[in-house]
Amino acid sequence: MHVKFIRPRSGNHGRRSVKRTIQNVPAVGSTVKWTDDMSFRVASVEYHLNVTPGQTAPGKASASVLLA
Repeated sequence: MHVKFIRPRSGNHGRRSVKRTIQNVPAVGSTVKWTDDMSFRVASVEYHLNVTPGQTAPGKASASVLLA
């Protein structure tokens, strides 16, 4: 599944979001390692099913993970 991790703003340096392909989306309250010295707690998870009505092929699921 394609997952977009969005971290809180911290000054004007570093990327604020990153996209990864992972098997399991982290649960709310768990910790995600951003770099060797930065970790964030998962604040919320929003799933996007991307299903187009009327098509026979299923859409691709993705998620956005908001970090705190």
